Amino acid sequence: MRDTWDASAWIACLEQTFQAIERERMQGIPILNPNLQVKALGFKRWQNYRLGILLTPWFMNVMLLPEDTEQNFQVGAKQSVLLPSGAYEFIIGHETEIGFYLSCSLFSPVFEFENQAAAVATADIALLNLLTLEAQAETPKSIPSQAINPEPLTRRALLQGRFLRG
Repeated sequence: MRDTWDASAWIACLEQTFQAIERERMQGIPILNPNLQVKALGFKRWQNYRLGILLTPWFMNVMLLPEDTEQNFQVGAKQSVLLPSGAYEFIIGHETEIGFYLSCSLFSPVFEFENQAAAVATADIALLNLLTLEAQAETPKSIPSQAINPEPLTRRALLQGRFLRG
């Protein structure tokens, strides 16, 4: 499916694959949020990947989908990936319908979200923040240095935009 990179067809395949996983492998597992549905969000070209967020009733993950379908990956292996906002650890997975992918968990489970709209809005903000240059690159002179959050950047802080606030 990824050989042609027809975005709409590929996103439909990704969503159908994870909808089938929900129906066939996840039923009866108590981590499903019944208010959420499978949705692929914001996928765009980034380096040699397609980068986006996959929302399911059991997780919200950043996904990297390699354009090179011949690349040899080891399922379950971890790989550090440098995004504009910093380095993140991804786990390699594989599904027959979509091939290899790299995923980085943002939320799992996803009980924080009351509805699909809240989860999609969070995913949109997360994707924007992931693709924004590191906040520590240069501190604007109008912000006192003690106002910068000294805590390490966590996924939750990234999603909430706390790295931009004091």
